[in-house]
Amino acid sequence: MNNKNYTFIDIFCGIGGFSYGFEKVDFELKLAIDNNLKLKETFNKNHNMEVFRELDLTKEVIDKLNNLNVDLIIGSPPCQGFSDARGCRIAKKENDLLRNSLSFAFLKIVEYFQPKIVVLENVKGLSTYNGGLLLNKILEEFDKLNYNACFKILNALDFGIPQNRERIFILAVHKEFKINPIFNTKIILQGIKANKPTLRDVFTDLPLKVDNQNYLKNYDEATPYQKIMRDKKKDKLYNHNILSYPNEKELELIKNLPQGKVYRSSRFGKKYIGVWDLYKAQLLQDERELLYFLCKKRTLNEFKELREKYQEGYIRIEKFPINNKGKFQFESFVKNSEEIKNRIPQKIIDGLIEKRFIRKRAFLEENNQFFAYDINTKSGIRPKYRRLSYKGQSSTIQTVSFKVNDLIHPVANRPLTFREGARIQSFPDNFIFYGSKTDLATMIGNAVPPLMAQYLGLFMQSLLDYITGKEKSVSFSRELKISI
Repeated sequence: MNNKNYTFIDIFCGIGGFSYGFEKVDFELKLAIDNNLKLKETFNKNHNMEVFRELDLTKEVIDKLNNLNVDLIIGSPPCQGFSDARGCRIAKKENDLLRNSLSFAFLKIVEYFQPKIVVLENVKGLSTYNGGLLLNKILEEFDKLNYNACFKILNALDFGIPQNRERIFILAVHKEFKINPIFNTKIILQGIKANKPTLRDVFTDLPLKVDNQNYLKNYDEATPYQKIMRDKKKDKLYNHNILSYPNEKELELIKNLPQGKVYRSSRFGKKYIGVWDLYKAQLLQDERELLYFLCKKRTLNEFKELREKYQEGYIRIEKFPINNKGKFQFESFVKNSEEIKNRIPQKIIDGLIEKRFIRKRAFLEENNQFFAYDINTKSGIRPKYRRLSYKGQSSTIQTVSFKVNDLIHPVANRPLTFREGARIQSFPDNFIFYGSKTDLATMIGNAVPPLMAQYLGLFMQSLLDYITGKEKSVSFSRELKISI
């Protein structure tokens, strides 16, 4: 196979994680388009040529690119609004829904260039947004544009990338080639080791302390993943800094957080740790028990005062359980038959309010005011402060992942550095990010992992060989290597 055999365009390119992977398997990038100027320096300094153009996806693009012929178009239209986070989802008319989305602008470029293959990446939530309405409309539009299209949700974890990152990929092949495409994961994932790299494999060679030195540790042997990531030409490490340092209260919390645990008191399971355990040293036994009861019952209609959709919390004093002596007692928390020296619920609650673990709120019932009580941010009301584990992989790297109250380093009492996040995203160390700290968080969190893109690039290369008659089947046997 000749080098640079196929050409492509990257629409909504961002910093170019998607195109970086395709370039590494010999696709020739002809053009990359994004209207965010903050991304331009990072894109151009990490790709083979300066191809970034800050064009709006309108007639302006088409007018300037009249003579450009490409085999493939890839792209990642911005996903705001498609996520699975809670929020208001008001259904819109189908045509308005599509035409007002950036996915439609992407399709207009496809309509003009008519490439052989199109690959569109987006968040998993696109498949369920408005009951799948937008996804179905996109597939219908591909059909109108003379393409057979399919979609599949792929997880970066299956591509040897150390994070659980599910994204939807739409693959479309021009109807002139008379095939109905499928994402054949057996072919795409060929050669990938079954053992997933852990975070111990990813960045144990990076300094724990964040300072101005930023040199790699001198280990005799690096892990296979570290060998892929390292810059063989230099020991200097770039972007190994953090968004912000934890304050005193945050540091206290982080120090108590075990590896692999999420601080959230309103959910229960092996991965969560509750306030009654995290702050055990600061709490009396009956305070721990009352907090446990409050967290266990605050989502149930028969206990909570907030009843609207997505609302939870606030329990009135009468609903806190007591024993025959009027003292608080919650049987689910009692592990033995020793005498329980608990106080009355109000005394315990007053102490927890003073320690700022509980908040109170006034309610009206038949013109009578009463107070109800709930946990607060300090008590882990939201799924924040997730300490990663060296034994496992990361959750999805997002734009917010570098905040103090999001992903915490497995052993250092700080958030992830941008370089650690970049490695989790499979960006090699010689891929340098330029901009403010906030810009870097956005760049890394929004990117398509380059290693994942490489495997997809090999599959698209094989698919192009097949539809153009160069090969009789869609398969590949090339050993994938990342060149740093």
